[in-house]
Amino acid sequence: MLTFHPALKVFIYLLTIVVSSSVGNQLTNALCLENCLFQQILYIGFSNLVFLAGVILLIGLSEKSISEWNEED
Repeated sequence: MLTFHPALKVFIYLLTIVVSSSVGNQLTNALCLENCLFQQILYIGFSNLVFLAGVILLIGLSEKSISEWNEED
């Protein structure tokens, strides 16, 4: 089975965490009025969870698709 290089996966995951953390931070800025540390942690954690789950699923499906495509040839 063909897979992506582990260093590439780590880079993609780290990039996803950075982007999703900034999305969570923007949500906090938009939806919070005063002292909101708990809400900030919640928004950033939730966005990281959703983004990483999606990226992990997409990477897994990509590796499976590439492997099946190479088996047909």
